[in-house]
Amino acid sequence: MIDWTEQNTDLFLLKATLLEDIATITEVYVALEQEHAADITDSRNIALGYYLYRLYTLFEMLFLRLVEHFGLEIVDQTQWHAELLRNMATDLLPLRPAVISQESLACLNKLRGFRHFFRSARVLHFDPSQLRLPYNAACQLKPLYQPELETFLTFLDTLMASKKKRKRKPAVKIDFTKEEFPFQP
Repeated sequence: MIDWTEQNTDLFLLKATLLEDIATITEVYVALEQEHAADITDSRNIALGYYLYRLYTLFEMLFLRLVEHFGLEIVDQTQWHAELLRNMATDLLPLRPAVISQESLACLNKLRGFRHFFRSARVLHFDPSQLRLPYNAACQLKPLYQPELETFLTFLDTLMASKKKRKRKPAVKIDFTKEEFPFQP
């Protein structure tokens, strides 16, 4: 019988959530490619912008889960988006390895810049040149993110396996009938 500690359960839930996040990122990549292949129209450009915005946001949500789970803190609240990405590219062993490479960090920083632009945009028309840099960054990121996140998931598996081997200490038994126990049930 496996001894599931609370930490193991938390790791299991974290892994399951990360797998869902990765599946959603994959879906956004499919939609992004379909939209990019469509004829260039204002509607297509807005949809393309939305998918680029959504792609970055999904990575950020995934990274925030990791920061929260590993008890890390984003110190500079004025630059928390950039600090979050730097944190994910930093090896913090034995706590956790880097989640992404420096190359992925560069791509995500370009998407982060576009996210800010897209959120603040007050236009219904995007010049295709405004989409080129973030789209290229997303294309560069695509072959990188899955192996990097799979490596991190393997790290979580290793953590779970090491916690399974540790036996939980037996619960302390209290004999309520002895006089030295001050309270009677």
